[in-house]
Amino acid sequence: IYAGITGGVFKSMDGGANWNQTSLGRGTTYGVSLVIDPQNTQTIYAATANGVYKSTDGGSTWSGLTSVSVYCLAIDPQNTQTIYAGGFNAIGVYKSTNGGLTWSEVNSGLSYKFISTIAIDPQNTQTIYAGTELDQIHGGIFKSTNGGANWSRIGSGPANRDIECLAIDPQNTQTIYAGTSLEQLQGINVGGVFKSANGGTTWNEANTALSGTPVLFVAVDPVDTQTIYAGASYGVYKSTN
Repeated sequence: IYAGITGGVFKSMDGGANWNQTSLGRGTTYGVSLVIDPQNTQTIYAATANGVYKSTDGGSTWSGLTSVSVYCLAIDPQNTQTIYAGGFNAIGVYKSTNGGLTWSEVNSGLSYKFISTIAIDPQNTQTIYAGTELDQIHGGIFKSTNGGANWSRIGSGPANRDIECLAIDPQNTQTIYAGTSLEQLQGINVGGVFKSANGGTTWNEANTALSGTPVLFVAVDPVDTQTIYAGASYGVYKSTN
């Protein structure tokens, strides 16, 4: 198991009972988002304030790929040489097709470039979703159906808050979950999970027991996709329906 936190990237080889810090993070770099190559699990990418780093030996050593601050990463599960990166400092989305050696902007149609999360449809990897920080006019959730070449803003449900994470049902990829947050709205904490059953065209709140809870991570059980986990500011929640 790998964990990226302020202070570096940590690794556990006994199911989380014990952790050791990898070489990434000793100094000024910290891990924000980690993705593991699903075809070669020794290869790991880390999005950090100092850029994207890559390890090909399970985190023992790391090499820097970029110097631009990056917040989130997504790796194409079918072609793992293809990686997408997004950031908060108005960089939008960048794409690499050679394992991170070179990158190019893929921002056509992105009206707001503060990207907080990226998710790739595991069945059709040309379909990609990107969520942004709060901007009621320009932000929200964007969708590309051609590998990032063009983007369009979709749905209006979660547009009035930060999109913290996106998770796609691996068996029915028209079903998407968005974890959201907003620190204060008239003195009230706002957050929760939104769900789309039609590829992001429309969204509905799925917030029983989560009302007002900022949700930072959502995970879908790959075997029983009715089971969903939400990592929130106040703990971990589970839904079985």
